Amino acid sequence: MSRVLALVIISFIGLYAQADDRVALLIGNQEYERDLALERPHEDVEAIRLALISSGWSDERIKVLKDANLSEIDSAIVEFTEQLARIGAESTGFFYYSGHGGSIQQGARNRNFIIPVGEKIQFAGDLRTKGYRLSDLFELLEDIETKGVFVIVDACRDVLPTRDVRGSGMKGMISHSPSNVYLAYATSDGAFAPDDGFYADTLAREIIRPGQNANEAFFNVATEVQAKRGSQMRPVLSPASVGSMCFNGCKSPSGTFDSLTPEERKRMWRAAINYYNNEYFDSALVLFKGLCDHADPRACHMASTIHFLEIVESADLNIAIEFAQRACSLGEIESCFNFGLAAITADQPELAMSGFADACDGGIVEACVRLVPLLTVLSPESAMRVEERACYLGHQPSC
Repeated sequence: MSRVLALVIISFIGLYAQADDRVALLIGNQEYERDLALERPHEDVEAIRLALISSGWSDERIKVLKDANLSEIDSAIVEFTEQLARIGAESTGFFYYSGHGGSIQQGARNRNFIIPVGEKIQFAGDLRTKGYRLSDLFELLEDIETKGVFVIVDACRDVLPTRDVRGSGMKGMISHSPSNVYLAYATSDGAFAPDDGFYADTLAREIIRPGQNANEAFFNVATEVQAKRGSQMRPVLSPASVGSMCFNGCKSPSGTFDSLTPEERKRMWRAAINYYNNEYFDSALVLFKGLCDHADPRACHMASTIHFLEIVESADLNIAIEFAQRACSLGEIESCFNFGLAAITADQPELAMSGFADACDGGIVEACVRLVPLLTVLSPESAMRVEERACYLGHQPSC
């Protein structure tokens, strides 16, 4: 995954609640000492941030903290909980952490920690004084009346020696949270997870998917992550009542898109373009497909482009052809040309001729040039007319 480029964010209207009722804190720690440094947490928090904004969360109420020390983490969490308390019972919180995490075991009780940047933590005992105790966050949340708070810990990324004589330590965090908290860990207790951003990217994609509640979204994430990483790294979920909330509308996808006003469609388009420009192609594809299904030719064109360029794992040339053909039929002339290119790549010359012919009629000279040799065998006279058309459009070799 490439580094995230500069963002120009345009908020997409959420379909669940007013954005001002929702508060998020996203922490990404990666600049640890020496061989403990990670590569993805900064990108992880940007992926989640963009997903929340695209689902209606106000950018002003999303705080992003990168490479935070213990004091900064503590202050940010206090501020986060105070914001929820000020809003009151209608508030919804979203806490996401990407970085190193660990736990120590004291008898039958486990203490779970977020590991700050700038601290040298070699043994389990070091966590007591140098790590942020996750239970402190839970204690703060227990005293606040909210609709609910999502706490996602995307930790456990590489081996960290955390065992000493004062107790045993392990990277996997043990699940325990108050009743108003929906807790999700990126991997199983005691397990590790690669520093590849897969959990964050999958979660971001599920957040923006219309027509499902949070329970469904997190279950889909867990299922997909387990399929990729194996059952030993299956994400851990501790659901709460807030799981019935929908990040991006509880209606079915078709109903959601049908109900959008023209202005909301524009904002959704811009959100999709932001995803595409920042190389979150899977998330962009979800939005482009939804808009394409409701006759947006530009969205069909972009969905075709993503599949044709093979920039998502699910890329399929036949699907690229299908989207391009739909865009072409809706009047997107450039897609007619892309339809022809994709069909030629798939060794379907008859389909290619159809696409190139429409593009040529629409004034794309390269389409006329590519159409000539395809027609020469079948109809020399038609090939000559197309060549004349190419000449008229300025292609001198065709004159």
